[in-house]
Amino acid sequence: MEIGIVTDEISMDGKKAFAYGKEWGVRNFELRNIWGKRVPRLEKEEIKRLKDLINEYNIKITALSPGIFKIPLSDPAMKIHKGKLLEDTFRLGKDLKVNKIIIFGIKREERDAEGAISHAIEHINEIVLKAEKEGFEILIENEPGCWADTAESTLKILKEINNPYFKLNWDPGNAAWGNDSPYPDGYRLIKDYVANVHFKDVRKTDQGCEWATVEQGEIDWAGQLKALKKEEYRGIITIETHLEPLIENTKSNFNTLSKLLSAVV
Repeated sequence: MEIGIVTDEISMDGKKAFAYGKEWGVRNFELRNIWGKRVPRLEKEEIKRLKDLINEYNIKITALSPGIFKIPLSDPAMKIHKGKLLEDTFRLGKDLKVNKIIIFGIKREERDAEGAISHAIEHINEIVLKAEKEGFEILIENEPGCWADTAESTLKILKEINNPYFKLNWDPGNAAWGNDSPYPDGYRLIKDYVANVHFKDVRKTDQGCEWATVEQGEIDWAGQLKALKKEEYRGIITIETHLEPLIENTKSNFNTLSKLLSAVV
């Protein structure tokens, strides 16, 4: 297992994000937002600038997160997400030599008709089939408020589509935020599908949940990492702090993750 960081969890400025990451010893970066834009919505000169930084810092982009399907079924943008947004993501992925694309499980709506989950799965499968033809892996991220929210609901989608190019971006923090039990219960269900892991934490308050550093959070990350090791997971553990001040808290999570990984080697 290697450590990665979502770039905008350090800074929106690409150079600053890569510089801090390399200073900490990180060479794997997930790309979501950079210079105030969500990928792949970058101009040609911005893509060139990004590639120059990748070469300058000798780092690797491990996954792209363009926000595909972080919308409800009724949104007119569904066609764009399955079309131009996906195609532009393929194009950027090929340019940056990265073949993993993170998507979401389509937002639930109160007005969703009976059978909406079947329609959601149809849309997701359409993207997976296009990705398979282009040589990309689609990683669905469990997210509260989406059809793929709990481990159980995410497993249902993964099993229904049943395609080797369709895997899971496992986010225990998102599961905990949605009142699911990420480890050991949730992980036990989805462990065979994990292709990327997001590393962040939450704590419960009287008002609900709030993001926390891993040292102050409630997830059993030591147990989760040991379980990943036991299952011979060899992918990236990607820090996604979600807590201001970003640099300070991302560095704190990096230090904690480094210690935890040393203990399971």
